[in-house]
Amino acid sequence: MFSKISHTSYPPSSKPLMIWDGDCGFCHYWIIRWWIMSGDAIEYQKYQLAHKKVPDISITQYREAVRLVLPDGSVYSGPDAAYKAFELAGKYPFLTKWYSRGGWFMQLSDW
Repeated sequence: MFSKISHTSYPPSSKPLMIWDGDCGFCHYWIIRWWIMSGDAIEYQKYQLAHKKVPDISITQYREAVRLVLPDGSVYSGPDAAYKAFELAGKYPFLTKWYSRGGWFMQLSDW
């Protein structure tokens, strides 16, 4: 399981920042898919570089799950980050709503 983080004191200044594990092939595959969908609406960086921009998230937490950091300081983790990235790209906004309600969809996604 991964830890969920709700906020950072080091938000990006202009657009959302998706931080992912640059050593993970599964992560790389999905980053390419999100980038194709979102274009330049989201910035994508490996945690190996981005951890200096958002230092209040630990290396261990970056290794656990992808993190999407919004300019308001909100942090989405794991599947919640994926669903929010889809929403920001104008795709599948219902996934974010389903996840935020909790219940079986959140539990299944987090598993």
